[in-house]
Amino acid sequence: MPEQPVSHEDLLLADVRYFMRELWLEIGSDNEDGDGIAPLSEIELDMAEYLAHGPRQRIVLGTRGIGKSYIECGVICWKWNRDPNRKILCLSKSKEAVNKTSTLIRGWLNTVSFLKHLKPRKGQRDGIESFEVGGSATGRQPSMFILGIGGQVDNNRGHTIWCDDVETYKNSQTLTERTKLLLTLGNLKFCQFPDIPLERGGPIDGLETVITQTPKHEETVVKALIKQGYSVRSYPLCVPEPGEKNFPLAPAVLQAIDEGRYRASDKCLLGHRFTEEDVQILKATRTLYLRECQLVESIGESDRFPLKLKNLMVFEVADTAPIHLSYGMSDHNGSTAIDVGDPIAFGDDRFYRPAKIDPNWAPFTGTKMRVDQSGAGKDKTGFCVGSVLNGFLFIRRLGGIPGAGATEANFEKLAMMARDTGATTITVETNFGGDAYANGLQLHCNRLKIAPGTDQMRPLGWACHVETKHSHTSKELRIIDAIEPWVGMHRLVVTPSVAADKDFQRQYTRICREKGCLDEDDVIDVLGGLCEDFAEVSRIDPRKLGENRDDEIKKAWIKARDKNRKGPKPNWLDRRPL
Repeated sequence: MPEQPVSHEDLLLADVRYFMRELWLEIGSDNEDGDGIAPLSEIELDMAEYLAHGPRQRIVLGTRGIGKSYIECGVICWKWNRDPNRKILCLSKSKEAVNKTSTLIRGWLNTVSFLKHLKPRKGQRDGIESFEVGGSATGRQPSMFILGIGGQVDNNRGHTIWCDDVETYKNSQTLTERTKLLLTLGNLKFCQFPDIPLERGGPIDGLETVITQTPKHEETVVKALIKQGYSVRSYPLCVPEPGEKNFPLAPAVLQAIDEGRYRASDKCLLGHRFTEEDVQILKATRTLYLRECQLVESIGESDRFPLKLKNLMVFEVADTAPIHLSYGMSDHNGSTAIDVGDPIAFGDDRFYRPAKIDPNWAPFTGTKMRVDQSGAGKDKTGFCVGSVLNGFLFIRRLGGIPGAGATEANFEKLAMMARDTGATTITVETNFGGDAYANGLQLHCNRLKIAPGTDQMRPLGWACHVETKHSHTSKELRIIDAIEPWVGMHRLVVTPSVAADKDFQRQYTRICREKGCLDEDDVIDVLGGLCEDFAEVSRIDPRKLGENRDDEIKKAWIKARDKNRKGPKPNWLDRRPL
């Protein structure tokens, strides 16, 4: 007898790949031609199938931005479509994430044509943290119960225990926090229902504990869970480079690599989701890229200390700078390495000058200053002055002032430095009474204020606003995450005097993501703060500003200078010595 055609309804029940494609079409994330805002490739479908049918204890590691949460919510709906009586206990990283997961799933049950029968019916539980699906039998446990990882897990049960990105930066930074998280995950096996066969009233699909995660620490709890028997598949952003030790790659990833199904320019496996520019930006923060995009299991020693001298450019500037600098370790004259004494660094890491310098110079478009006053256990007040032009950040002053921070002499020294460099904003860390310190510094800046038209060197005048800022995140993470994008794109430029500073060299090359890794961090802290203050500028692409950008800068500068000054116009094309 000829085989009977399989109906649409049967395929939705039996084939999770078919279900996911149909779901993506209905919610507008995909189109018939595979296009759309978040199309599914073989890699995402492989992830969905593993989430649906993998071993009883399994972990899916996915690069940031691959859409793990959407895919897992789709698989959860597929399981309910097959078995409305299935109970799912979901742990999420925060209350906000709980609300997002619940809202997403409930929205699909309301709007997707083949899921509307699962919408909670009158008389059933229907809340944000817990709800029942249509057709489910009434019981003590709802169809879905979602809570934060720090919530009360005891007395809750499920056929599926689902953990969505429960490892965070906050709960993984110390051994104590990681141990606590691992204990919580280890106890989840006691939250599963007894393993009862289907014929005796058990679930259609077996019991399971599923963890979807992007690692947030080099010593991620995923490593310990593997030792406890969890199976792992990883879905990185790009083809792994030689020497990268990744978590076990998914079969679909291996097949894509074997068949050459990746973008040739950057070896991106998910070119339908990430542009070349996206990948370039992610690669700029190398440590995070390796851990959270490439899913590298063990980052080597060279990447433990992510900041390298070789990624900086050393160049002298005053009140103006070239509108573009090209990075390179060699040019037509040979190596661009420069001698600033014997630098404190690892291996042959050293400083380099620009390989090419644009002949056109312009005034900076913004100058700011960072101050980290000395406090308990510190003997220096850190300061950093930087100016931006055309997407480059030039560090013009960097160092520490010995002695107690809140003194008249220190206030005057910092205010004079701000005036001499043209800084219009000073940001002070609020730790150790930062508000009072900022008020004192503001008074000295006010005393040095220059009215427009009274100083030929500063025809527009000068005034500076002092503000405060308090950082709640881990200091080491904040500093590295702020500096890495700049040096990754080779757009952080330091003057020769800054490069020669031994405190800067030591702190810059020795900082890592371990808490308390530096005995002194006054210099690197203010450098990171200034990079953070100019974070928006780092997103500017100098190559896309247009060929007429130099003319625009010139006209704007001349107009501003002539507005408050009589006499000859400045020679804008005055070139500075190398």
